[in-house]
Amino acid sequence: MRILRRTVCAFLAACWFLSLPAAAVEDAAASFDELAARYSARMEGREDAVALRAALEAEAVQADAFALWRSLFREGIAPREGASNALSLLNALLDGGDPARWESASGFFLPSFVPKPLAAADAVYASALFLLRMDEEGAAELAGMLFERLFDSPKGKYYLLSASTS
Repeated sequence: MRILRRTVCAFLAACWFLSLPAAAVEDAAASFDELAARYSARMEGREDAVALRAALEAEAVQADAFALWRSLFREGIAPREGASNALSLLNALLDGGDPARWESASGFFLPSFVPKPLAAADAVYASALFLLRMDEEGAAELAGMLFERLFDSPKGKYYLLSASTS
């Protein structure tokens, strides 16, 4: 009887041990498929975001950077107009309109003494808020992309993102 028990226990242990790799392989395949689907959806969202940014930049009002900055705080501004003006302000203040180059903004709007780096940060935050209010393909992805790029700026990350979470 002992031999039979040992044999059955050894058999069950072997079955359990051999079933582990199959389950792990299935889990890995499912995880890979899920990851591939997420990357595919993200790439499609980024394409929509790039197209939306180009359309919004083309719609921006023709004004100087200070007027664009002030328009971001105007009561009742439509989300599309606000996003358009914020992106245009980014283009006016930063090299290539890229938040990762936040350090390229310098100086002040005179005579108001508003620092241009602060206005560039306002443009990133305002554009994200306006974009999230829009019901268009790529709007949320574009808002996320702007913050990702700001996070790629060493000083922008420190002064504008890290400090706000403390």
